[in-house]
Amino acid sequence: MKKIVAILTFTLLFILPTMANDSRKAVEDGFAKGDAEIVSQAMSDKVFMVAYPLRRPLSKDEATKELANFFLQNKPKSFSVLHDNSQDNVIYMICKYETAKSGFRVHILIDVIGDNENKNRNIIKPETMENLIDDLIKLAFAEDIGDGDHTTLCCIPEDAEGAQKLIVKEDGVLAGVEMAKRIFAAFDPTLKMEQFLNDGDEVKVGDIAFIVRGKVRSLLQTERLMLNVM
Repeated sequence: MKKIVAILTFTLLFILPTMANDSRKAVEDGFAKGDAEIVSQAMSDKVFMVAYPLRRPLSKDEATKELANFFLQNKPKSFSVLHDNSQDNVIYMICKYETAKSGFRVHILIDVIGDNENKNRNIIKPETMENLIDDLIKLAFAEDIGDGDHTTLCCIPEDAEGAQKLIVKEDGVLAGVEMAKRIFAAFDPTLKMEQFLNDGDEVKVGDIAFIVRGKVRSLLQTERLMLNVM
């Protein structure tokens, strides 16, 4: 059976800002235990889910059923938050969901709605989402390499040039290319990315998703964060 390696994206809408921490805990606990009912405690009546081949708004009951089916087919071995950020009552997390046979990146987006806001809205302001992603990348680099990867800076000449390939290691569906592109651009705008595959493309072992060329120092210092979002 072909493994699906995909990004699962959930937009969860809540009523009160004071529920934010409880809602996040429900999401984390639910994924760690593979229990859709626990995750559903954090859901409002509208949930947007992306889980190949599904990509559409769902009711709470529909989302819970889809998630329960996912957990049934992919029982959790471990779940961890790799990176997270919040802005304008929006929480964004990049997580790793591991099973006995495969691994998934889970992107969770929580939009916390206040009492005086339109509870029927289902779109997060584009500028909020863009800023959230940019800030998350900055925080992730600060956490990962701080003021720089000292081994790389000591051992690799500043003017050394090179290239990296992202080679697919298992059959599935590709995800994370657009985020990787943003990571490279944020760290070093001189890096050049030659893209062969897009998010959502079906892939097989040995396929090359993209090649990145530029300073070896930049390639090494962006590698771990890039792989975390793929």
